[in-house]
Formats: sequence, C-alpha cells, structure tokens
Amino acid sequence: MDGSIQAGYGARPGTSPATLRGEGLVFDGFGWSKAGQPRNREARTQTPLELSYNARCVYVGNLPPLEILDNEALKQFFQRAMTERGWHDTSKEVSPSSPMVIGVYRDTSGKWAFLEFRTVAEATTCMGLTGIMYGTTAIVVNRTKGYTPVSDELFPQLKAAGIMGNTIVCPDGRSTTTSAASAQEMGIAVVPGVQQSNIPGGAPSIAGVPQRLMDMSRRVRKVFVGNLPREAAELTPEYLLAFFTEAMTAANLTDKDRAASMIIWACIVNPHKNFGFIEFRTVAEAESVF
Repeated sequence: MDGSIQAGYGARPGTSPATLRGEGLVFDGFGWSKAGQPRNREARTQTPLELSYNARCVYVGNLPPLEILDNEALKQFFQRAMTERGWHDTSKEVSPSSPMVIGVYRDTSGKWAFLEFRTVAEATTCMGLTGIMYGTTAIVVNRTKGYTPVSDELFPQLKAAGIMGNTIVCPDGRSTTTSAASAQEMGIAVVPGVQQSNIPGGAPSIAGVPQRLMDMSRRVRKVFVGNLPREAAELTPEYLLAFFTEAMTAANLTDKDRAASMIIWACIVNPHKNFGFIEFRTVAEAESVF
C-alpha cells in the first residue's frame, strides 16, 4: 500500500488520506465524506464481487506457522490441490488462466485465514478439501461464520457476471444428481441411500435436503472429541469413524428416519492425536453423541 486512495465513496483515485483530511473529509469505515454531513452508504451500487464476498470465502484453520507456509504458499497450495482434482470452474465467463484463489486474509496469529475464490462454485467445492494434509498437519476447511447462501434475487445477477460458476447448486437448494459411474470418475464416494452432490469431493446431502442447508448446518453437526490417547498408533480418522459409528449404533443413538448406515461424514484427527472433529449426518445424532 502506498497510502493513496485507489477507490472509495467520494474520494478521488490517487489522492492521499492526508490530503482528504486536509479538505475536511473524514473516513467512517465505508468511505470519505464531509464531517458532520452523513453520507448515503447506498449511494454506490455494490459490485457482484462485493455482493458475493461471503459466499466466495472459506475458513482454513490449523495452519502451519507462517515461516513454514506463508500466504503466497498457502494460496498456491490450494490452487494446486483444486487443479489436480479437476475442481476448477469451466464456465465460459471464467478465464482458464485466472487464479482460483484471488485473496488470502491471514490472522495475526498465522493459525487461520480466509481464502477468497473467484466463484461461489469453487468456494463450495473447496469444502471437500477439509482434512487435506500439509506435511504432518491436517488443514481444516469450513464456511466462514458470516456465510450466507446466495439469495434467489441475487442469483441471476451473479450468474450473469460469472461469479456463481458452473458447479453450484440451484438457488432453491436443489442439487443435481449424478450417476454412480460418473460419480466414481469424479472421485465422489457413492453412499447407498444418500443423495450425491454434483460438486466433486463435496459432502453428500441427505435425499430431499437442500445442499446449502447441509452447508449451513455443518457447524452444529460437528463435534469436538478430546483427550484422545496419543500413544495409540492405530488412532487414525478411519479408526475414530468406525469406533463412534459402532458405539452410536450399539447405544441405539442413530437417527431411525435415515436408512443409510453412514452416520459420520467427516473425521479429522489432530497431528498430535490428542483431539479431533467429527461431522455427523444429522444435528440430532451430533447432539446424541454427548
């Protein structure tokens, strides 16, 4: 940053903040205006990128220290992971040469960050990378706390601007299903009784439940498990998944309205093996495990 104003409400591009303050302008967090004269914050129409910001950002946590994985390396790591899996957007509005990750906003601690994607579809697809390993560290990928699905009203505008992408679910929450053969080619695990999302690597959704509702409920379907025995060499995500599935089934705590036997959809174990996170199929099962 050179201290000049490149964009803003009521500001001249290239003008320094000191010059604007000298002219009696104040910055209120949204833009510059005359002191004592409230400015209409809606005077400037938000761009499609601004309107879709929350839907295009994802949270990534449990990151290695900055000296091991800096912001540029983090950006390239996810760019490469998405590209290798063929999870890049193929919309005609999206340039194949443009980067998928267009912004990295790292917390001062360096332990977590927000990644901004060029399309809503690619941000949604990235959710399938939760648990991806960087060295010996399992990186957590999740929706941001401020995430809100794109509304029906905004969908046409963002779609026309090429912001939605071509792998996102419909605005009413309907998810396009795919055949078992094509799903296997795309790397999607086909689970009997569970509707498959058309997002490669994305979490499955219960038949009849909109994918976006499953995304919104992920935080309440996920539970923390701690005090795990560090010395247990067999303590892998697969072992933890099998252990809790067997325990829940034996205790008769599974959802009787769901025919599928897979009650756990995601399981992450900390590299030090002293804690982990389990994502359950339903909110009821996540509450029952307590």
